[in-house]
Amino acid sequence: MANAEENLITILKEKYEYENERKRYYDGVISLPVTLLGFIVAGVYFIVNDENKVPWFEKSKPFFIYPLILTTVVSMYFLYRVFFGLKRKYCSFPETTDVMKDYKNIKDYYANQPQNSQTQKNIDNDFIIKWYTDINDNNIKVNDTRMNNFHYSKFSIGISYLLGILVFGLYCVTKISHKPMAKPATVQTPPPPPKPAPSPVRRERSDQPTKPAK
Repeated sequence: MANAEENLITILKEKYEYENERKRYYDGVISLPVTLLGFIVAGVYFIVNDENKVPWFEKSKPFFIYPLILTTVVSMYFLYRVFFGLKRKYCSFPETTDVMKDYKNIKDYYANQPQNSQTQKNIDNDFIIKWYTDINDNNIKVNDTRMNNFHYSKFSIGISYLLGILVFGLYCVTKISHKPMAKPATVQTPPPPPKPAPSPVRRERSDQPTKPAK
């Protein structure tokens, strides 16, 4: 019986370490999805603020931009739950005061019992098994929830990238196909030459009186 309990404790301990590895994985995988979301946000900002002169593209922008913004927000929500919302839900071994309290209860129990090291060892194993079982049950639920949220976020990021690639492709097509028409060159006619100013009429002055006519 003692060997079976020790084997069970070994299995539970390995499970505990496995769940800790899962926890460390989800704690350290944040860099890639955050980088992808940064590219998506930058692309949306660029396309929204660019004034495209093609009417059909301008009218179709809301049908692509709004779903793209929605999937980006959904991705950020699930990533928040993965990296911040559930990290405080993990359990570890009981605190020192709880361990000492259990140890005192066991010690008081055996003080009034005949000495039997095997029985004492079995009861000690029962406490350890209970600790591992409670911790593993809680940590499995937390890790499974984080795993589901992480997969949801990856799915939303994938949809965002598909929409972003589609919008960017249409944007490139409009930029290549729609070239601004060159304005026809206008020939500037020279202004007409200015008209010459009229010359003043010169009148001869006569200081001698005119002779009367005969």
